Formats: sequence, C-alpha cells, structure tokens
Amino acid sequence: MSAFSFPSCLNASPDGVRRSDERYFSSSDGFVFSLPAAYLQERVPLLESMFSLPQEPGNTEGSMAANTIALPMLTSDHVLAIETFLFRNKNLHLKGNIKRLLLLLHAADAWDCDEARVWVVRQLPRCPEWNDVTKLRLAQRYRQPIWFGEAFKELVWRKASDFTPEDREALGHGLLFALDTARDRVDTHRKLLACSDIPFTAGSPCARPAGQCKAVFTEAWADVRTHMLCSPTDALRGKDIIDKFDKLLTGLTEICGACQVLSLEDLRKRGQFVMEDVIIADCIDAHTH
Repeated sequence: MSAFSFPSCLNASPDGVRRSDERYFSSSDGFVFSLPAAYLQERVPLLESMFSLPQEPGNTEGSMAANTIALPMLTSDHVLAIETFLFRNKNLHLKGNIKRLLLLLHAADAWDCDEARVWVVRQLPRCPEWNDVTKLRLAQRYRQPIWFGEAFKELVWRKASDFTPEDREALGHGLLFALDTARDRVDTHRKLLACSDIPFTAGSPCARPAGQCKAVFTEAWADVRTHMLCSPTDALRGKDIIDKFDKLLTGLTEICGACQVLSLEDLRKRGQFVMEDVIIADCIDAHTH
C-alpha cells in the first residue's frame, strides 16, 4: 500500500509549480512521473549536471512518457517523497510521518540532494517512533557519523538479551557484532579493574598515623569495586565511579582530606576509569571512517 494518498504530478500539478519543460521518469515499480526540468535543475545539482550533458541527435530520453529516464533505485513512493519535498507543502505532507521521511531520506541519498537530506535528518528525531536502533541502522546505511556515535554509545550498554527479534533483524549481523565486540572489550577492562587495587598517593602533610590513610583507602576500594564495576543491575559508568568513590571516602573520618584529594586526582590523571569511553570511541571510529 502506498505511503501517499494523493496522485503524482503527472496527473495533478504540484502546489504552485508552473508547468513548462518536462522530464519524464519511471520508478522501479513501473510508474511514470512528469516533473518540471528547470525547477529540478535548481534544486537537485545531480540532475542539473545530468540535464546539462551534451545529447546525441535524436535522443528523446526523458522528453516523453514513452521514453522515460529510469530510476532503478527508487520506487514510486520514493519519487513521491522527493516530489512532495520539492513541489508541495512538505510540512503538511511529510513532517512527523516517519514512513514518508524514511522514503525521502532514501530518495535524497539516491539523488544526492543535500537540501532534502539536511531537512529530513533534522525532522526524523522529532518523530515519536524514532529510537536508537533505527538511528544506528540508518546512520550506517546513509553515512551519518553523528547519529552513529550517539546511538552506538547508548546501545553498547544494552545487554544482548535485551534486543528484541525486531531489533536484531533491523540491525543485522554486522552492527550486532560491532556492539558485542565493544561490549566484550569494555567488560574485560572492567573485570581487570575489579580484580585490581588502585594506586594510593599520600598527601603532604598527612594528618593521620603512618599507613592509616592507605589502609583505609585500599579497604574501601576492595569493599565496593566489584559492585561498582560488575553488578548486573547497579554497575556505574566508568566516568562516574571516581565521583562515587570520592563521596564514600568523604564519609570516612579515618582518611585525611589531603590523601583523599591527591589520590583521586592521580586516579583521574591515569584515565583508568574513562578507558571504556576510549574503547567505545575506537569502535565508533572504525565504523565511520
């Protein structure tokens, strides 16, 4: 069933468009469309270049309904989507309709129409059906690196078992494998941290008996590290762990402020707890460059 309820402009002139030099196109499903050539050339640089090429004598391709310009990458709905954007009230017919916007995104990509691409990329996230799975899938297909990074950073924290069959089908093997690989690398890094002590840096001067602050610091970390890093329900993001540990130490009177501040500053400089962000960024970079 078509995503559009109105006819193509072969049968009804688009809103406010003056009919003149026509070009005839045929979609992959056999429908013929007539569109104003001069207006197309102004709005779609790819078509402007195509129409400007020298023509062989007697070549009538696109000049009549019996000899159309074939559009093998576009169905009639794709053509109607780009026609609507170019010639009709796009806010009325396209805005907020994710099905039509996705058709327009494909048509804009096929015709390399930046005007349509920029508009639809701005409109899609405003649709209520928009989600990270759709964003990641479209980002890969239509080369949208910002979308890819945003969606990947969210989905990598979702357990593999939480993806629905529909999610898995939409993402496909390649994207699921990329998410699994990043998640496994992050999990391995977090398990190594959970099995390790973190370095203590003594403050100067230390206001507690010799060795006390280090012992308290080490014991406090041992008590919470596994839960913070590996809990199936309450694990924290790496960037939040030091702040949480800082609050925990603040409630312990056995450690002095100088040792606490210096030790945590040193931890932040080492970057151990933001390494997972580096791992994820590397995976994103590998798929967007």
